[in-house]
Amino acid sequence: MPKAQSKGAGGQKKKRIQQGVNEQQQNEQIDSEDKEDLQDSCTKNLIDEKIAAFFEDRSFFYDIENEHYKNRSRRDAELGEFAASIGMDRK
Repeated sequence: MPKAQSKGAGGQKKKRIQQGVNEQQQNEQIDSEDKEDLQDSCTKNLIDEKIAAFFEDRSFFYDIENEHYKNRSRRDAELGEFAASIGMDRK
């Protein structure tokens, strides 16, 4: 009977080790997902800041007293260049 108990104890130890490995893998996966979420959030904030800066520097998009306010080709060209600079296709 002692041999049966030692097998059971060894099996339990292996099971606990496997559970620990599984938990560690799950934690690593969660950490990886958190990092991706953080990167996505940072990227979104950076793009938001770039958009705000773009329009702050180009009052002809919103200031009707600006001499280029009605210049649609200039606005289209500026938007196209900006969209390309942040990795977006302007459609």
